[in-house]
Amino acid sequence: MALSDIFEVKVFGLMLSQPTLNVFHVVRAGGVIDAGNIYQGWYNTVLPAWYPLVSEDYWFQRVLVRNLGEPTDFYDVTYEGDVVAGGKTGLDNLPPHDAVTVRFNRADLSMRHGYKRFAGLVETDVINGVVETTVLNAWQDFADVMVGDWENATPETMCNLIVLQRIKDVAESSGKTIYRLPETDEELAFYQPYSALAYHQVSTQVSRKYNR
Repeated sequence: MALSDIFEVKVFGLMLSQPTLNVFHVVRAGGVIDAGNIYQGWYNTVLPAWYPLVSEDYWFQRVLVRNLGEPTDFYDVTYEGDVVAGGKTGLDNLPPHDAVTVRFNRADLSMRHGYKRFAGLVETDVINGVVETTVLNAWQDFADVMVGDWENATPETMCNLIVLQRIKDVAESSGKTIYRLPETDEELAFYQPYSALAYHQVSTQVSRKYNR
């Protein structure tokens, strides 16, 4: 497997005027599959399972897909006139720092589990800090979709979610320890999660970079 088989998918959102960002990494399923195909896999598989779970005040604004090994292979979509919004309407929102956490279970003990947070909750989703059972089951279904095949409308499998190992390094400008994406085939290490788990406890994000 080469770096050019790996794609980064960035989903930029907005919740109550607060920018959010989810970052995923996927490996192409094989054949001639480019960033545009990966986007179609996200649009046809992930988005339909995601937007019904979040508030109408959560807006999907932009999706950027890029090949980590081929700078010219990218696909960048901005939703302007046709805003893609969440599907829960007429309900009071929780603040954007309240989120559901999904753990992507590791397949290799040498690497950590992958974690992603998802904002856009409404007040009826949560009871005393715990995600209501029916809502939690829906998030679990979404998590299962994420670790399955991302297909286009045909349907044809475009890619699969992976957890990508970042490289520990030192920033030249500051001398601080950083964790960067791999830059060569030799640095590349990842696993495809065998399952996922949606946590029942709501997580509160203290970072400015909501979701991730």
